[in-house]
Amino acid sequence: MVNIKSELLTHQIILLAIPSLIYGEQSMKLLETLSGERVVYVTLNKTFQAVEEKLKKQGIDTTNITYIDTISKTIKDVKEKQTKKCYYLESISGLEELSNVIKEFLKQGEFYLIFDSVTDLLIHNNPGRATKFIRETNADIRKTNSRGIYYALSGAITDSLIQHISKNVDKTIRIKSNIGL
Repeated sequence: MVNIKSELLTHQIILLAIPSLIYGEQSMKLLETLSGERVVYVTLNKTFQAVEEKLKKQGIDTTNITYIDTISKTIKDVKEKQTKKCYYLESISGLEELSNVIKEFLKQGEFYLIFDSVTDLLIHNNPGRATKFIRETNADIRKTNSRGIYYALSGAITDSLIQHISKNVDKTIRIKSNIGL
């Protein structure tokens, strides 16, 4: 796998295009690489509890990971707005709310901001609105020493989306699948 920490030394914002067959494995490997670092993980396709449980099963330390969960409130009754580990947003389409929470984190010092996955963001929002959100978020990240990492599910259906997102990041890295079918 590509050395993500090394890539992030020279590229502040990257897009990782990951094939669906190895998406789960590769996304966990990245978090393992960042173990011990301050991470804000925006989950756009799984609940915070599901991600946290998976990481712990993999033996990945989650102490320094804070989550922004855009899914839980859409599928179950979540009363709290936030806990020590998680900020619960109303939905994946609440881009203004998501932007405001990210801006608050950016005021608190440097960290790795991971979006899992940006393809979900584009599927659940108007493409123009989602692209504007990505551009504005990147501008906010660039004002700090934080780093942005966008995961994208690669494949025939999403490649045009990836190409579109690539215009808004410093580097696009395409992870190759070594799995033969």
